[in-house]
Amino acid sequence: MTRDTAVALMDIYDRVGQLFNEATAVIAREANPDEQKKLRRPLGQLMISLYADVQRPIIKEFPELDPDRQNKG
Repeated sequence: MTRDTAVALMDIYDRVGQLFNEATAVIAREANPDEQKKLRRPLGQLMISLYADVQRPIIKEFPELDPDRQNKG
């Protein structure tokens, strides 16, 4: 993969992550704790998969694109 492709994909995946965070905030407003749990579990699985299956392979090839590394300075 080219670096340009990796940068473009990481940007898209960052936006997807932001949407997942928005969904998490909506779920937190759900009054029923059991319903919260039911909604949060599959979302959490998607978040894990986004990182582990999609972003991590790119980060291995292009460590400088790691968003955690970028946030540390």
